[in-house]
Amino acid sequence: MKKTAIALAMATVLGVAGTAMAANPFTDVPANHWSYASVSKLAQAGIIEGYGDGTFRGNNSITRYEMAQMVAKAMARSDKADAAQKAMIEKLAAEYSAELNNLGVRVSALEKKTDNVKITGQARMRYQDFDADSSDNNSSNAQLRTRLWLTSTVNDDWKFVNMIEDIQDLKDNGTADTDVFMARAYADGKVGDVAIKAGRFDYKPVWGAAFDDDMDGLLVGFGKDLKVNVFAGRMAVNTKGGYDADKTDAYGAELAYNFGNSKKWAAKAGYYYVEKTADASANNDVYEAGVSYKFDKNWAALAQYIGSSEDFDDTGKDGYYGKVFYKGMNLAKKGSWGAYASAYDIPTGAGLNTTFDLDTFGDSGIKGYEVGFDYAMLKNVQLHVAYADGENQLGVDKSMAYTYVAMYF
Repeated sequence: MKKTAIALAMATVLGVAGTAMAANPFTDVPANHWSYASVSKLAQAGIIEGYGDGTFRGNNSITRYEMAQMVAKAMARSDKADAAQKAMIEKLAAEYSAELNNLGVRVSALEKKTDNVKITGQARMRYQDFDADSSDNNSSNAQLRTRLWLTSTVNDDWKFVNMIEDIQDLKDNGTADTDVFMARAYADGKVGDVAIKAGRFDYKPVWGAAFDDDMDGLLVGFGKDLKVNVFAGRMAVNTKGGYDADKTDAYGAELAYNFGNSKKWAAKAGYYYVEKTADASANNDVYEAGVSYKFDKNWAALAQYIGSSEDFDDTGKDGYYGKVFYKGMNLAKKGSWGAYASAYDIPTGAGLNTTFDLDTFGDSGIKGYEVGFDYAMLKNVQLHVAYADGENQLGVDKSMAYTYVAMYF
């Protein structure tokens, strides 16, 4: 459809046709043209802008992207439209919803009319190889993990999230296993400016050196420049939905702060009290504190201290975690990629369930390094490759090496 016809239709929808006396900003729309008034009024309203050379080019066909821009501007003025005009704007918004989303415009009126349960998912095909001192723990396996999220909208401030997980071991030392279970179920919302999560949810305080796993409990967050999370519950819920006998009730707080307008510097800190950790008969306090810095659009780094109040089996109380990032993968952009390298020394008492791939046996404390690479092979298709090498602080497997290759869909 030609631009002039579109302009007339849009002017009719918005009721801005006006008179022929309206000022005309376009040199190629003469005063005696049938669309003069409509084009002029739409230009005055900021709904159409024409081209940078002052022309409207009404004989050209309009693209869907250009039409979406006009619809977005019409949506912004819809408070002045009558019922029939609003209905037409909603119809246009439905037709151009994909383009509007690309423009960053949420079609909220339409979203409210759709079903209030949103279903999304992820599939992961993974191969991993683990090499340890003990031949009993040397292994390789291939696994398919499928996750299905069901997000139910309760109201404007609250939603309820369920995640169903299916794990199929395709190769695991000659055995096969399948598990299907409700891995997460939690309410997520806010009361005023206070954010709340309650139920079984994933939690990664600070940068995950101490904990990166599901937990049962309550998480309360508040603050703008200085963000504070306070939690109470049970850390280290295992994949079958039960509890790890060596980690029970816990509570703590996490702080995060960005410095200055540039947002290059950030600081994070955390404190967690855990009633019992692995290989210990005493309660334990865990401390984390560190900073991150973004050098430019490609390079960033973080460094942190992590400590434990208890020294289990003389493995030490103090540790560290450092990581360097280069670029970053964007799943929506084919060909984008990112890489990282990290080093860490996590005391036995502080490694509740760390984010590191080398932490295969969990809670014995680990020391080592890891390098990884992420690549968007296609839109929403990710390749992840990582290699880690190091040692346990406790146990028979003092030396470990770990290779990890996965595809995410």
